[in-house]
Amino acid sequence: MDDEQSHPQSASSPAVPPDALLLIGDPADLRHAADVARDAKAVLYLGLEQALSAGASPVSVRRVVDLTAQNHDLEMQAWTWADQIVRQLDSGADGSTGEWSRVLRRMLFSRIMKPIAQARARAVSVSERSEGVGSVVTLGVSGLDLIALRERFSSVLALDEPSGMSVPRPNDPLKIAIAPLLRLKRVGGIIYRTAQVTARNCHALWTLWRTRRRGDRKSCVVMARHGSHFRVLASTVAELRSRGWTVCVLVPPPPAVVPDYIAVHAQCVVGLWRLFHDRTIGQALLRGSRSRKATAGQAERWAHDVGLGSYAEAISGAVSHARMVTARVDSVMRRLILAARPRLVVSVNETNPWVEGMAAAARLLNTPSVNIQHGVIADTPLRAEFSFDAFCVFGEAYRDVLASLGTPLEVIRIVGN
Repeated sequence: MDDEQSHPQSASSPAVPPDALLLIGDPADLRHAADVARDAKAVLYLGLEQALSAGASPVSVRRVVDLTAQNHDLEMQAWTWADQIVRQLDSGADGSTGEWSRVLRRMLFSRIMKPIAQARARAVSVSERSEGVGSVVTLGVSGLDLIALRERFSSVLALDEPSGMSVPRPNDPLKIAIAPLLRLKRVGGIIYRTAQVTARNCHALWTLWRTRRRGDRKSCVVMARHGSHFRVLASTVAELRSRGWTVCVLVPPPPAVVPDYIAVHAQCVVGLWRLFHDRTIGQALLRGSRSRKATAGQAERWAHDVGLGSYAEAISGAVSHARMVTARVDSVMRRLILAARPRLVVSVNETNPWVEGMAAAARLLNTPSVNIQHGVIADTPLRAEFSFDAFCVFGEAYRDVLASLGTPLEVIRIVGN
């Protein structure tokens, strides 16, 4: 009885084996972790912040899984995977073009391939520090980390729901009974949101068309969302207006407020987040399309071929989602550019799929695109091979970084900070 009182978590949590290694991730319940740590043979943290938050002071380097020294190699591996799978999708004639393949590759690199590379590296690091450990117990790790750990350990126990994954819950009789009503409500919601999105689309296109009609042919579309983006663009927008240009500001999702020092120079502001909702008829048809299923099948086969079979489902889901996003961005940006008929599109935040998608659509419609540097450009594959007609940078060092990563030297312009 005394033992049960001293370990209150044992009534609701699985027992921790005495030879277990406890691995604490980012969103872990640290109070729970302190209780579990008393029973574990060893404790590791997926980051210095987690170790400090758990009160591990002084912090031993051996107890923190840190990948900083491996970051470049992991990024190169992830970029190779992203490039390989996009090439396979292109060879399967899934509808990708050269411009949109770049957008798709960058999305897959950052959203699935790099997390997988990091998860596998963390699992290797944990296994190297697990001498004499019979099993691994986790708190607050991602679903990808669990997959990687289970590739190296015969026993991995997750004490909580892993972040990034859903755990199936048992069906209860009431939910089963009202399931038809829930489906009817869902269908009604899809129809309502479809009508709402259609109305917003029409209003946005009308706004752009009306702005174009009121102005002249010297029109420019500017895309920005964060405060830092607007600050970088403030002088550019003011200069364009002083030279008689008509300026329309596009704000990519999620929603953001356009500062007054930008709005005062803009003839129109269109929030792209208003134009979409995931649960619409178009999105439902796209999810169920044969091309999407074929893409998912290709992704799964590729994952097994390159030794990532354990991650095939996650990769397939990420590829299907990225394809839907690029299709959505393609459709919208083409319509908006056709409605506005700008002589130029200007952007910052070059790795955002909406920004890169606008440049891709503009190129296909013979409209020049310019991207302006707004922060540090690191030597990482995430910054590789941009296709803007002009990329304005602060100085020679950034020019050299972009050129070394594949952006054509002739499109890079040094304009100062």
